[in-house]
Amino acid sequence: MDRRTIVVALLSSAFMSGCAPLAGSSYCRHPPDPIFFTKSYSEQVRLAESLPVEQQYEFYWFSRRCDEPPNSSIAGAIAKGGAKSVPFLKARLEAAQSYGETSAIVDMFMQMKISRSYDVAGDAAVMDLLYLKLDNTMRDVQEHVYLAYMIEEILRTHRYMGEPRLQRESKAQ
Repeated sequence: MDRRTIVVALLSSAFMSGCAPLAGSSYCRHPPDPIFFTKSYSEQVRLAESLPVEQQYEFYWFSRRCDEPPNSSIAGAIAKGGAKSVPFLKARLEAAQSYGETSAIVDMFMQMKISRSYDVAGDAAVMDLLYLKLDNTMRDVQEHVYLAYMIEEILRTHRYMGEPRLQRESKAQ
């Protein structure tokens, strides 16, 4: 088989599998760092952990939009930043205009909850913003239900620093 046949076969199979970059998006043709996206997912995460949150977010957002499957582990790298990542994520959430970006940010807050790197449920400003975004921007019923579920999962009682959230609230009262 010559090289042209192999390239055509690979492109055809990628197109048929729904590979986002081949769907015609000009955004996906220009990754923020082409070398970063040639590395394995585990290497991407290792590299992302050493970057500032702004660059981590840019790589995660690109992966969410263009990689099939996306590398959601980059959200874990952002979550490890805990409280220092929150101001940036809040600003991005306020500016988000699409369901895709809103859900990506909610996923990062969910990763923070899961990794216990930040008490998202205990941050009233973040939770208010999440609910505001849910109420004001989600028009599709499925999108609304998914985000409402994610926000409720963030609120569920969880162990943070060894103590369930609801116990901390009752002590504060």
